[in-house]
Amino acid sequence: VVASANINGSVSSLAFAGVGDGYYTFLAGTGMCEMYVLTYYLNDGQLSQELIQSCHPFKINDVVFPAAYSTVFATCSMNDIRVWHRD
Repeated sequence: VVASANINGSVSSLAFAGVGDGYYTFLAGTGMCEMYVLTYYLNDGQLSQELIQSCHPFKINDVVFPAAYSTVFATCSMNDIRVWHRD
């Protein structure tokens, strides 16, 4: 093992995203429906992770829009409730 990082769920997809001055970047998708940017630094062998996208890992059971406030809504799934801001 050259380097490791803690992410939520098992890795279901991995793609090379690019190379920079002294680092490599990868995109990793997980079985918990999250996407991470993984950056491997050549000078010290460290691997960093940044969560960039997340969604419900199970089906959505309900969607609710607050009265007179259409830019925010909430969704619920089997294990979680999420509040979203619509841009």
